[in-house]
Amino acid sequence: MPSHRGCQAAGRRLAREKERAARPRRPASVGLASLLDVEDFELPGRPARQMRTHATGTRERPGLARRPRTMRRFLFIGLVSVLVVACSQPGPEDASATVVGRLVAGPTCPVETDPPDPACEPRPVADAEIVATSEDGAEIGTRSEEDGTFRLTVPPGEVTIVFGEVEGLLMAPDQVTVVLDDDETLDLGEIAYDTGIR
Repeated sequence: MPSHRGCQAAGRRLAREKERAARPRRPASVGLASLLDVEDFELPGRPARQMRTHATGTRERPGLARRPRTMRRFLFIGLVSVLVVACSQPGPEDASATVVGRLVAGPTCPVETDPPDPACEPRPVADAEIVATSEDGAEIGTRSEEDGTFRLTVPPGEVTIVFGEVEGLLMAPDQVTVVLDDDETLDLGEIAYDTGIR
């Protein structure tokens, strides 16, 4: 027959087991800070480390969660740098060529002399419209300056240039078709309008 003391010890062990089973189990990943329910904790010989609580209720040191975020940040910066370099490279749409020239009207005297009279030299044509049409149908327009000069920035390739009619002059010059390379500057020289003076 068990002794009275043995029965009491067995009863106490049974009560402890019941109490232990009734306690809610904590996740295995819960750290010391979670058990103590504090934001900072200190181990012997080490400075205090802050803990961060996750949505799951567990806590961990900031450095452990910050590493993946830091890697993502570096990857994002690298991707942005690659895009900036790629976009800064000149593409085909950035290529251009230049056409320059000067519009004049003549003759200005009814009789030509030899040597030519400086007073009868062709006069500049100001504010005349000039339109260039590229291979893809895009139109680029400008107007001549007071001295008759003009400048057009056009895409490389085949370009057709048309000179608009000017009041007081008989007819406009014939259109000009040219083929330009990238960064090329073409000088058409003097383009003459007919005054009708004979």
